Amino acid sequence: MTLKKTPSLGQEEGKQETALNMLKEGFPEEVVARITGLPPERIAQLKQQLEAGR
Repeated sequence: MTLKKTPSLGQEEGKQETALNMLKEGFPEEVVARITGLPPERIAQLKQQLEAGR
């Protein structure tokens, strides 16, 4: 029997929080995606949310 690991909701929220902090600090989207493991599309969405909230 093989167990498939799926990220928990808390892990995903933590990754998104890290991504947001990195974007706020000016890290390029590609670097944020590579470090957090989030898809580039999600990083772009987070960046848009940041820009809309300014």
